[in-house]
Formats: sequence, structure tokens, C-alpha cells
Amino acid sequence: MSGLGLFVELLPILGVIGGIAAVLSWWQGRYINQRNSWWDRTRWTFDLARSEWGEDRDAGCDALKSIASSKMTHHIDEELFNVVYEQAMVRHKNSNSTPER
Repeated sequence: MSGLGLFVELLPILGVIGGIAAVLSWWQGRYINQRNSWWDRTRWTFDLARSEWGEDRDAGCDALKSIASSKMTHHIDEELFNVVYEQAMVRHKNSNSTPER
């Protein structure tokens, strides 16, 4: 069999492999974009949860609970959420009054 004949026979296999690689690359890029968006929302909730303003802190804690139940949340993230939430609760208990805006 000549080199060209072998190439022609392998062409469908190479096409399938290339297609699989393209799908995996697309999926990975999509996941990374989703994770980055998730992290942006998470940082926003951290900022709110640590706010000195009671209403913002309450909204941040509620949002934190919601994001913690997201499919994008990993086990290590849940531990971080617990720490931020506990700190927000301690800050809430230690604040005698909510500052006026």
C-alpha cells in the first residue's frame, strides 16, 4: 500500500480525533468562562457579606448561600464560603448599630 493510500484510509480517523479535540477545547473554554463569571459574582457577594452596612451584609450572606449551592462550587469553595459567612455573622453580632448612609 502506498503512502497516499494509507493517508486516505486514516483520514476519517484523523477527522474524528480532530472533532473530539475541538469539542473538548470548546467545552473547556466554556467551563473556564463560566467559572470566571461565577468567581466575579462570588467576589461581589464576599464584599457585600463583609460590609459594615447591615442591609448589604444581609443581602451578601443570602447571595453567598445561593452561590454556595451552585453547580460551579467546589468542595474547597464551600469551606471558604463558611469562613466568610462566619466572619460576617461575627461582625453582625459585634456591631451595635448599623451606620447611616
